Amino acid sequence: RPEKVRFIAANYLSRARKINLKMYHNELITAYEAEKNIFTKMNIVLAMGKAKHDRILERLKLILNSDNDYRIKVNAIRALRGFEYKKIRDALFKSLLDRNVNIAVAASEYFLSNGSEIDALKYFDTSSGLQNWRSRINMLAASLDFASDKKKISSFIISVFKKSEDVYEKAYLLESLGKDPASFRFVESETFSTPDLVVRTYGMAAARTLRALRTSASTNRKPRGTAQATASSRPMLGKSRHARMHAQTQ
Repeated sequence: RPEKVRFIAANYLSRARKINLKMYHNELITAYEAEKNIFTKMNIVLAMGKAKHDRILERLKLILNSDNDYRIKVNAIRALRGFEYKKIRDALFKSLLDRNVNIAVAASEYFLSNGSEIDALKYFDTSSGLQNWRSRINMLAASLDFASDKKKISSFIISVFKKSEDVYEKAYLLESLGKDPASFRFVESETFSTPDLVVRTYGMAAARTLRALRTSASTNRKPRGTAQATASSRPMLGKSRHARMHAQTQ
């Protein structure tokens, strides 16, 4: 089929919601292997995430261990979100150490959104070995979100915040504290005392998340997951998220 037709088909499958492609797992793998166009391959990889089959799982892991274009690897990480945590955790911990910052950040974002309480302390320990501050903070945030005892982690994040001189790093650190209700006073104080708009904006997002958690707790309702709440309230500042990620690879 013509290249344009293949691209449109792959794009549709990658974007379509509530479709189950499990019975087409062989066709997806064959299409991926035969495709030469990088953008079509990227969409095929995303579509693989809608085919919950062991062959697809192994192929996605293989992609992460290959010398593929980093964009394909990032999409492979996104496609793995629908698979069972224990089956993919090791592959994603390995991706955290990838030299390409986009891959490392994508892996950290997986743990932030789809992590598990059983690995909460591992997230904290792993963060110390990460070079890129975004993936490091995402792992700290994941640890804080899923840990039952948050005090030690919050204290560490606050200490890093106080030492940091990078505006965006400070903003992300302050936002990560939105996963610990006990940090509300610190978040509020820093948000309204800082002259920096970026830090203040991210701090306000964290404060909104914390207020929602407190309201939920006071009314005995099950609170919304903090990772999800934070993502929905995260501000869009200056450069787009993709542009900031790209800039860090330079």
